[in-house]
Amino acid sequence: MGNENPGEAVTSRGVADCEGADVPETTQTENPSASPTSIRWCHWHKGLGEQVRLIQVVEAGSGSGARFFACASCRERHSLVPFAEQR
Repeated sequence: MGNENPGEAVTSRGVADCEGADVPETTQTENPSASPTSIRWCHWHKGLGEQVRLIQVVEAGSGSGARFFACASCRERHSLVPFAEQR
């Protein structure tokens, strides 16, 4: 009988072929968890932006509160200081 789902055969064979293969190690110079770069919603220009950072945290007594983020260009344009750098 022929294979009814050829995609499965390719997938499982591809995984098996990778096991034990000599794969070069990746070299990463930055710690991704410490990197502030991300693409998220910018609350200042109301759209997606790059290098978005947390700017303000609003605490609510009984609710979840709010967090406001700004992209790099809005931080510069509005002189916003990231929350982690505020005193």
